[in-house]
Amino acid sequence: PGTGKTTTVVEAILQTILSGKKVLVCAPSNVAVDNIHERLLEFVGKGRGKFLRIGQPPRICEALHEFTLDAIIKGKTDEVEKMRGRVAQTQSVLDLGIDGVTQERQELRKEMDDMKLELQQAIVVLENAKEEALRDADVVLGTLTTCIPEGPLGLLPKDHFGLTVIDECGQALEAACWLVVPRAPRLLLAGDHLQLPPTIHSRNKEVRKHLAETMMERLIDR
Repeated sequence: PGTGKTTTVVEAILQTILSGKKVLVCAPSNVAVDNIHERLLEFVGKGRGKFLRIGQPPRICEALHEFTLDAIIKGKTDEVEKMRGRVAQTQSVLDLGIDGVTQERQELRKEMDDMKLELQQAIVVLENAKEEALRDADVVLGTLTTCIPEGPLGLLPKDHFGLTVIDECGQALEAACWLVVPRAPRLLLAGDHLQLPPTIHSRNKEVRKHLAETMMERLIDR
């Protein structure tokens, strides 16, 4: 502890950005991601460098909410939700039926079709906004389990990042690390395998033994 791991990692990230490459920064927990995000901001300030955080805002430090993908695309997300509400409301009216007013019912169906088309277009705009925000960021940060291909990162090409950083790797399950290893040609593991180990809930001793060995520890042993 205190040897300057985070300072060194931050410098490596900044140098990679200066070389014109994008960086993916991960850690096993939101607290660990918050920590390195805050340190990056100390070095570059809020006006320099473009940082984007993926994940659920309630689990992220409130001071960093402005950098979340949810915050950046909030306006377009709100618009989509309003349209969905209008479609649902109109559908409920149609389900109830309008006794004896055939023309009005036809007009309502036409209005419903138009609203559904508008909703589809708004969803496309929203997805494009997500992709643009992700592409524009110099550094994308998130926990290992939020950086999966099925999440927002699925909108980016496989060769988008030049470097992937896994901080607090001594506390990360190796299987979780492999979720992000293919994202870039270079991988930086930072942590201390002699400090806190990964959290393992299984009571099976054999399972615990195998899961307890982290990627960092296995590579050091080799």
